[in-house]
Amino acid sequence: MLFRSNRIVIDQLTLGENVDSPDAMKLPLKLAVALLKDSNGVIDLDLPVRGDLNEPEFRYGPLIGKAILGLLTKIITSPFAALGSLLGSDAEELSWVSFTAGDVLLDEADQEKLSRLAKALTERPALQLEVRGAVATEADRAVLAERMLLSQLREADAAQDEPLSKKEKKKLLKLFNKSFDEKPKTLLPPLADGDEERSRDEEEALIADAAYAKLVTAMPVTEQELRTLAQSRAQAIQEFLVTQGGFDPQRIFLLEIDADAAAEEGEIRTPLTLQAQ
Repeated sequence: MLFRSNRIVIDQLTLGENVDSPDAMKLPLKLAVALLKDSNGVIDLDLPVRGDLNEPEFRYGPLIGKAILGLLTKIITSPFAALGSLLGSDAEELSWVSFTAGDVLLDEADQEKLSRLAKALTERPALQLEVRGAVATEADRAVLAERMLLSQLREADAAQDEPLSKKEKKKLLKLFNKSFDEKPKTLLPPLADGDEERSRDEEEALIADAAYAKLVTAMPVTEQELRTLAQSRAQAIQEFLVTQGGFDPQRIFLLEIDADAAAEEGEIRTPLTLQAQ
């Protein structure tokens, strides 16, 4: 049995034109080369090779070729993992940035992630980054609608996350009446058999909650507002990479938004992709 580590160094590799040949690799080699070339244009590979010297047809050359093909396939299949190897960690999570529903702010974890990404991309100057802003229509719309309603109800000095004051609840019920031409008391659910009589405070709380929920559902959040949210998320990533990560703005491209992203536990992922320049 043979096991050998082979170091291959290639300086200033340049790909030629595509060749229409049945023996040509069907792989995006330009991206693979961009991922492998360092800032000096050098590709430095360490290829472990295994083989059985007792086999009559043993040949060393094909083993090297197989190892190179395997490496290229792995790099192209998981480009962010390959990029993360520059940082000494598994960095497949570099391929997305998450946002809280309705928000465009980068949290501390994503800022740290983007800083690492900018560093790795700086060491691979033949790569460019694509950012696709995303929204989860249902989750993002609900948050935007609630903010829209609160902007109509809140007193100037009230915090957004505070419970509604008595004065704000009165405004809520007036707005409900005006919006639906319906008395708020119609929202009060009937008592089930065996239920105790509600107090006046309990009834008012139930009515206010129901009116609030119905008004949120009716808030006119437009498709353009959702598109703007998605675009703002992409721009937040771009701005951080450029201003905080020192990344070349000419190497970042904002793609058409994803208007149908999934929301996982209130988090919406904005995907990132790598391309060769």
